Amino acid sequence: MQVRNCGLLIMRLIDSFAKYTISEFGFAPRKSQIKAAELLAYKHSLVHMDTGEGKTVVAALAALMAVRDNRRVYIVTVNDYLAKRDMEMFRRLFSKLGYSSMLNTLDGNKQAIHSGDIIYTSVQNLLFDYVSNEFNPDGIQFDLDMAILDEIDYILLDSANTRYSVSMGDGCIKQDTMLLDAIWYFTDTLSRDEFTVEVAKKRLALKDSVYEKIETAFSITPDNPSYVDVMYLYHTALMARLCYLNGVDYLVEPDGVLSIINRYNGRACRNSFYEHELDYFLRKKENIRFVSMSGGLCNTMSAPILFRKFKTAVGMSGTTMQARKELGILLGTATKRIAPTRRNRRVDRQIHFKTRQEKYVYIKDFISEHRKKYAYLVIAEHESEACEIYEMLRFCYSSNLLTNQHLDNEQKLINNAGRAGHVLVSTHLVGRGTDIITNAEHGVCVFITHRGTDPRVVIQARGRAGRNGIAGLTMTLLSDEDECGYYGADFEAQRAISLCEDIIFENAKLSLVEWAEKHEITGYAPFWLDFRNSMRGRIFVCCPDSINSMIYSACEKVKQEMKVLVVDIKKAHQCLEVFRNDAF
Repeated sequence: MQVRNCGLLIMRLIDSFAKYTISEFGFAPRKSQIKAAELLAYKHSLVHMDTGEGKTVVAALAALMAVRDNRRVYIVTVNDYLAKRDMEMFRRLFSKLGYSSMLNTLDGNKQAIHSGDIIYTSVQNLLFDYVSNEFNPDGIQFDLDMAILDEIDYILLDSANTRYSVSMGDGCIKQDTMLLDAIWYFTDTLSRDEFTVEVAKKRLALKDSVYEKIETAFSITPDNPSYVDVMYLYHTALMARLCYLNGVDYLVEPDGVLSIINRYNGRACRNSFYEHELDYFLRKKENIRFVSMSGGLCNTMSAPILFRKFKTAVGMSGTTMQARKELGILLGTATKRIAPTRRNRRVDRQIHFKTRQEKYVYIKDFISEHRKKYAYLVIAEHESEACEIYEMLRFCYSSNLLTNQHLDNEQKLINNAGRAGHVLVSTHLVGRGTDIITNAEHGVCVFITHRGTDPRVVIQARGRAGRNGIAGLTMTLLSDEDECGYYGADFEAQRAISLCEDIIFENAKLSLVEWAEKHEITGYAPFWLDFRNSMRGRIFVCCPDSINSMIYSACEKVKQEMKVLVVDIKKAHQCLEVFRNDAF
């Protein structure tokens, strides 16, 4: 093979790789895939490759190029299914070339797993191993040399606000549980006309009469030192009761574990927790035992923090270009786009209806009309909607449901999803990395029943159809009854917070909600309110490099009034240690 700028050893490696892929899969790596692997392994660049362009092949080839230089490589995927699938594809090749490959599982031999040359792992398992190992000085010797992140924008951005915690000892909640219980039961006395709520945006507004009731019930006044804490706890309890829904925001698993559902991929994240008070109220709501992370020995870690510890962290995605600025700031590296090698034959449509029910009827009628022309994938907003659609379709067509309760059969369900006329109903569990191989004449037809939490999420969902040059169809079905998505500055601001959560600023003269209302930024008030409550109003975070220009302009407009200092991420992290003690 003629490959420019490759030494003899690299050419031999690529030749061995090509022979293996031809014998196993019937194709050789394309020049675009070889170029992408070189950018990852040698240039340490981030790579944008369109969906269906073979990122699994690129990750394996880049890992081989790196281990040839005596590096230990972690190939990090978004879930266990993809980690297992990808490793099984190339295990024999790695072994033939003299390199050990390991699959990181929850119940595996961790010392042996992390001693391998190439380790395939989900981001959740890697985070859990690292956090758990902090309690064992003689445990795993992590060699954080090189990480190749498949779907890097999801791992570092979309999951940035998901923290994984491990504790030893029972711990104790900071607040008196009697006070928490009293506040929880007091929220049940609130009448429906005393508040307004928007569940999807976690927006909650109370009338003045509610605050007066709280002051009377708990014998506090605004000048009482406990006033802010009580109001914060009351707001948190009411949010838990009204805005956080089982099957949408969190999942109560059969063993009593309350796991956060990641809104970007629909998966329940075990060993992840909300802040202590919210977690306590949700467990009261679901009548399950509270497990505190605020006492005893506790260690917490998020994905951006972990991967900044690696000597080299690179990755790729079909939506890297859309997030290149944030990823560049986070990792200090550039993003390179690899041109697609196949013409995209997918057709994307968007259809608007008056009601949600009209959307569901349209899905049923479309499948009835076209039957065997497509294999059908329905991506619902959350599990409750997925179950509703599945119940409508299950007696009419060959269909399956894939939610967090069906992950043990995930591979089987996805393998069956490509049959002509078959319907798979799921959430964004199948939105990234899922490759549906179909025998249908017109490929895969994807129905997306909502706007999505981020344009990148919708792009990835559409990427389940029209892969590898095959025809496909996607339809985004919207209705007047849909809750608004998280597009725009509100979403960008929330993600900026999760990326640089420790940026410290001076206290504001106005509350953040008052500021948002004064400057008519009502669409972002829920974010400001949630953040103010979670931080007790002590700090304010703003990052102009990541936040929509409208937010940045608003900050500029009132920063003198609020005494807000606007800085970028790098400077903020430099200031972190200086301000940490004062802020907390």
